[in-house]
Amino acid sequence: MFFEEDDSTETANMQVNQLRMSFDLNDYSNAISVNAYYFAQAEAWVVPVNTGNFSGGDTVYFRYYVNDGDQTFNTEFPREDQPDPYKTYAAFYVLP
Repeated sequence: MFFEEDDSTETANMQVNQLRMSFDLNDYSNAISVNAYYFAQAEAWVVPVNTGNFSGGDTVYFRYYVNDGDQTFNTEFPREDQPDPYKTYAAFYVLP
């Protein structure tokens, strides 16, 4: 579940809400992309993750992308240019 806030766009009206998952901390060229859906009761975006895409022992890194429709490029969390320790917080481990 992702909560987002924008200075001019209501949370429910964001144009892009997407999670991209990769097995590589810095390479998302073969990332698995999943669109989020808006969950009004929580005023948040939910991303369903198909665990069948992963094997036990995998570390999966992820980045979340949003766009309010006013920008040319999507906003990325965590950003590509951030230090690796920050990017490792956006990860999960698949139990064997």
